[in-house]
Amino acid sequence: MCGITGFISNSTSTEEIAESVRRIAHRGPDADGTVIGKLGDMTFGLGHTRLSIIDLDKRANQPMSSQDNRFWLTYNGEIYNYLELRTELETIGYQFRTDSDTEALLHAFAHWGVDSFRRLRGIFAAVILDTRTGSVFLLRDQMGVKPLYYHLTDDGELFFASELAALFAYNAVPQSVNDDDLYEFLNCGFVWEPHTGFRDILKVEPGNYALFNRGRLEKQAYFSLDENTRLANQSDIATSIRSACNEQLVADVPVALLFSGGTDSTVIANETRDKVQALFMRYNDHETIKAGQVNDKAFVQAISDKLELETSEIDFTVSPQNADDFLFSIKSLADEIGEPISDYTYSASKDICGLARSRGFKVVLSGMGGDEAFAGYPRHLLVYLLANRSILTPILGVLRTLLRKIPRISKKISRLMSYLSEEDFALAYCRTLGYFSDAELKALVPHHHEKKLSFKNRLSGFLDPVGRATRLKKALRLDYHGFLAHNLTVADRSSMRVAVEMRVPLLDHRLYVQATNLSDWTLLRHFRTKAVLKRLLRPRLGKTLAERPKTGFNPPLDGHIDGLGKERLAELLTTGPITRYLNTDVISRLLDDHFAKRENNTYKLWQLLFLRFWLERWDVRK
Repeated sequence: MCGITGFISNSTSTEEIAESVRRIAHRGPDADGTVIGKLGDMTFGLGHTRLSIIDLDKRANQPMSSQDNRFWLTYNGEIYNYLELRTELETIGYQFRTDSDTEALLHAFAHWGVDSFRRLRGIFAAVILDTRTGSVFLLRDQMGVKPLYYHLTDDGELFFASELAALFAYNAVPQSVNDDDLYEFLNCGFVWEPHTGFRDILKVEPGNYALFNRGRLEKQAYFSLDENTRLANQSDIATSIRSACNEQLVADVPVALLFSGGTDSTVIANETRDKVQALFMRYNDHETIKAGQVNDKAFVQAISDKLELETSEIDFTVSPQNADDFLFSIKSLADEIGEPISDYTYSASKDICGLARSRGFKVVLSGMGGDEAFAGYPRHLLVYLLANRSILTPILGVLRTLLRKIPRISKKISRLMSYLSEEDFALAYCRTLGYFSDAELKALVPHHHEKKLSFKNRLSGFLDPVGRATRLKKALRLDYHGFLAHNLTVADRSSMRVAVEMRVPLLDHRLYVQATNLSDWTLLRHFRTKAVLKRLLRPRLGKTLAERPKTGFNPPLDGHIDGLGKERLAELLTTGPITRYLNTDVISRLLDDHFAKRENNTYKLWQLLFLRFWLERWDVRK
């Protein structure tokens, strides 16, 4: 796992690429390197920072070239089936100088060209140069676990990097906030790929590669969620999970499992229990109580006993200690994540990975993706059950005032009402992800109608391949392009910030296709989320542990927002760069309603706070 950067240009200095490498040094503290060369009538530069996991020898450092120097590669990630590829290539006659997956990828491309991409199983973002043809290939893994940002100038120069900060090290890359992307952010708390929050800066999309040649860039998909629609059964799913878990243990360094006792990490623990160290992060009891939740320790111990799993417990404190610490955590998120993503789990994820690193682990397995693959969120059950949204709307309208007085569900009721009020399904689904209603956005955002129409058209494009599919299937497809993509961005930034590679077995692309093509009834059997995974665990754990309701730690944001106070929040949210994009009178009303206890606007205010600090950090017009 590493960081990559580079350019195809005639106007870029060696100092710029050196600075770009420096900005992603945290991704790969074990080694770094750059190479400058000629590509036709242009100059290319490739940079790399290395986190050594497979073949720790310096011979495996990057950028790496083929023996004849025709092909050059800078690459971030892991190819889990690299030994399989290596064996096949050796049979053909290729000789290897290293034991790395990097060289296997390089030779695979040299032999099969773009057809090699379909053979890869792993998490990766790579840039491959062919100095003979002048072609450059930008490649991203099937699920989009690893990021790759790029900018193509009007003059046909190309710049790319693993993180936005590294991309902005190049003088030719503009740093201009995209108003339309901010509208998407306010809808959902993130921006839908391939957008990034900035004009003329995009991501290579999951399962795609981009071919650059003679100043032109063409995108091409090499993977599709629809390429294998054969319906899997429970046995197929079990086999695929076992294969993915075992395959992702490949490493020349120790591997740990982030074990929470939840369904997803327990499924992985069941397959890897004698091969990895399970790390359980035990949240501070005081914080757990403040968040209105129950400590998971008893469940974790019971599951560990059933699985005969050796678990190492680590005490973990996630909440900021005071208002200044809380604001600093938001500023850090805005600075480190780059994109406009207001996900408060970032800090906890980074701290957890940091603790794993302090125990000597460069690689951790995570249960991330189980919810998106196996319909694990309450919203999935919502869209499945509400066949006729118009029936429930008037009922909830009558009960709305009463239900909003119940603290634990007040925010959820607002989102449910917002979901029910939208006619277009894709926009309605976004209401289950974001906090602002359409009416609030209309008042908050200038040119709302045009932005909403543009956003609606973008969402419709994601759903074109599924045609007349069920609402649940449409929701899962939207998750692939949106919620899952944003989760993976958070996972990449938080883990790589402390030089830890996070692997996600439940997002093996073959398994994901199988899971998301299961029937709605199979996915939500007896109206239970993640029914397939729970059925897999029942023989081993028994019904009580296997059917345990979804849990998770959510920091007590209500207390943090209230602790800042109305006056301080008003100073932060109605001044500065945010005033160029939003109607601050609406923000003032949100503050009035919140502190008068007419509405619980905690999450809306949290999102606005993030936007304030994100603009302060990234908007060059500030």
